[in-house]
Amino acid sequence: PSEQAKIAELFSVLTKRIEKQTVLVDSLKKYKRGVVSSILTHQIKFADSEGKPYPEWTSCTLQDAVVFLDGQRKPLESADRAKRQGQYPYYGASGIIDYIDDYIFDEPLLLLGEDGANILNRSTPLCFIAEGKYWVNNHAHVMRPKAGQNIKFLCELLESLDYTRYNTGTAQPKLNQEKCRRIEIALPVYEEQCRIADFVSALDQRTDTAESILDYLRSNRDGLLQQLFI
Repeated sequence: PSEQAKIAELFSVLTKRIEKQTVLVDSLKKYKRGVVSSILTHQIKFADSEGKPYPEWTSCTLQDAVVFLDGQRKPLESADRAKRQGQYPYYGASGIIDYIDDYIFDEPLLLLGEDGANILNRSTPLCFIAEGKYWVNNHAHVMRPKAGQNIKFLCELLESLDYTRYNTGTAQPKLNQEKCRRIEIALPVYEEQCRIADFVSALDQRTDTAESILDYLRSNRDGLLQQLFI
């Protein structure tokens, strides 16, 4: 067969492999959501190194667990950012939206989307951890965990919440800081938070690996596509 026929055959095999890998990634994400939900509703319980159960979780509000750093945020218009392109991530409500020449924060912090449809439809993560040096605009709340709180555990807890009842926007969904401060949460002791965070991080690692393979397969397919039409 001609070289083009061979490429077309390989392309077909790759496409099937991509479909399978996509199903795997989706399954891993769904599995993690189920596991996190079971942990937060105490259907999955953790024990200490001696096999003893940890103490009951204690109820508090979000402001008891974190310090809000919203006053340090600074929005930049896209025209300003265009003149200031650089290496530092510029975060908005759903993650990194640009890279600029300066940073405001230089520590791992929790970011929680403040406005946008994602508060209700949850098409992308609403709570995430920003690390390294970065800038945050006024569309995400910035929170530093207080002593005795695990940032990864808090992130998973906040990501799992339904924010419908905290929404203060009408035309545009919004989580104002006053409402966020009063969000009721239940927290395990720090040692259990860390155990849960490590367990969930291991699940994340599996998903990240599967997504890397998916990206690799897609770039190979795209390369083949280009060859087909040369």
